[in-house]
Amino acid sequence: MKRNIMLLVFFCGLLSFLQSCRKNEGQPGPLTPGDNAVNYGEMVRAIQWDNGLRASMLYDADSTLSRIRYSFRNVAGSTVIEWEGKRVKSMYEDESRNKNTYYYADGRISHFINSPRQATSAGGYKMEFDYKSNGQLAKLRYFVINEAGTNLKTETVYEYSSSGDLMKATTTGDNSIVTHTIEQYSAPVDFNPLIFIEVGLYENYTVFNLPVMTRMKKYPLRIVRTVQIGNEAAYIDKIDEHICEISNRRLNKIKSTITVPKMPQYSKSVTGVFEYD
Repeated sequence: MKRNIMLLVFFCGLLSFLQSCRKNEGQPGPLTPGDNAVNYGEMVRAIQWDNGLRASMLYDADSTLSRIRYSFRNVAGSTVIEWEGKRVKSMYEDESRNKNTYYYADGRISHFINSPRQATSAGGYKMEFDYKSNGQLAKLRYFVINEAGTNLKTETVYEYSSSGDLMKATTTGDNSIVTHTIEQYSAPVDFNPLIFIEVGLYENYTVFNLPVMTRMKKYPLRIVRTVQIGNEAAYIDKIDEHICEISNRRLNKIKSTITVPKMPQYSKSVTGVFEYD
């Protein structure tokens, strides 16, 4: 359910599903131990889009996000987030057969595995993360898991600006190179990266994943995706752009536009309004 809804909204590049506590109240625990600088900002209760989609956020007593309920016309569903102490343990859609299970090493997410919630057969995939000494994500490896074993599908390397902002994620594999270039960021904004993260495999996963998003203090306003297949010339496949209304690090509204140069009929925009206490 959420995947269908988020294809409608997320691939339009819809931004910052912010989360968290009011600044004068207790803050949620960090996603990984030792990251005490994480600030999720004010607690978002709902997001309403002009296409009819609505998301409502539910929190535990300690202000950690536990569920996101989605509704669109006569369809509804939820993303469930399970915790083990202050660490995210798993995420799944309530109507999905699969879930993401997270594993940690040295205080960071080492990898997660997407697999059936009821382990009746082999299958799924694995995302494995390597870090620089400063904590930035250096490399992401995507493995396919099946009866034949675990096989590397793609590898992504990350480039950063001198100020530490992610600038480029380059993915190689299957005789192709896919590059996501972040050309512009918003003003500083607080957000909970968990609300960005899909459970299934989705476009832009190289940018919208927990190790990357947890470190971001600004939101990507313009992401250009370039594709090169074999020896052919590279071409711009998709452009995600956002116009944000931010006040005191709080996101109030965003208009997100997706442009598909080779298929302009798929270009579209959507606007979301954020609701707080």
